[in-house]
Amino acid sequence: MKICEKYNLNYPNTYVISKDMRNNYEIPFEFPLAVKANDSIEYLNLDFPGKKKAYKANNEEEYNQIISDIYNAGYSGELIVQDYIPGDHSTMAVLNAYVDSKGRVKMMCFGKCLLDESLPEGIGNYNALVTQDNPEIYKMCKKFLEDINYRGFANFDFKYDIRDKKYKVFEINIRQGRSSFYMTTGGCNFVTFLVDDLIYNEDKPIYYHKNEKLWLYVDPLVLKKYANEKDKEYVKKLLADGFEFTQWYKEDRNLKRFLNYWRRRLGTIKYYPKFQPGRD
Repeated sequence: MKICEKYNLNYPNTYVISKDMRNNYEIPFEFPLAVKANDSIEYLNLDFPGKKKAYKANNEEEYNQIISDIYNAGYSGELIVQDYIPGDHSTMAVLNAYVDSKGRVKMMCFGKCLLDESLPEGIGNYNALVTQDNPEIYKMCKKFLEDINYRGFANFDFKYDIRDKKYKVFEINIRQGRSSFYMTTGGCNFVTFLVDDLIYNEDKPIYYHKNEKLWLYVDPLVLKKYANEKDKEYVKKLLADGFEFTQWYKEDRNLKRFLNYWRRRLGTIKYYPKFQPGRD
């Protein structure tokens, strides 16, 4: 939080609690709240009824139940509690960047979320992204990465807050995100920036990705059905222009990949109707 404030990164109101504080604290902002484990590795290995990757608590009763469920399941780390930013998956976004060995940002690629995962343990993971230009986000993240003297790949997760019309950063990962193939889909082969820097020692101008292209990890029918209403015409256009799917990369196709690709597509057709409708 202090780093975000120091470097002018917009972020949601945040409060961190520990297991020792679970019955003795006061959240300094109002409901609804978002709750997520800070130690994702420890949390991943837990198994308990109703487990989700992230939670929304609409009131104190729901909040207390979430805290109790997580810690009673054996979690020992901190929990991140944040002001819940209103809006569905259509307000989410991602940015990946590469900073070279001299501390200069050399690549930035923004993606707008059109659909996220509906399975409880995967909520917040992107399943449909479209690459777009976003000069405001590029400027903010470039300054931050260079000011802190960062190196390598960085992955930012955002949500747009309609209340103050700002993108709020949720997370910064020191790696490529799980959905980073969205960049390749858009024509931004992000590995080349690493190679140019560390192998060829080339000093090329910074690359800001601008072109629109759709990346999917669900069947197109699922995206058509569950995209936000305001995005549905946009989705139709993007699908008509063509899309790419992580498991069906044209340079690496074989029978096993074909079967896995269709297993994933058909699987999303099957489980989205169960988990997506009315989801918080």
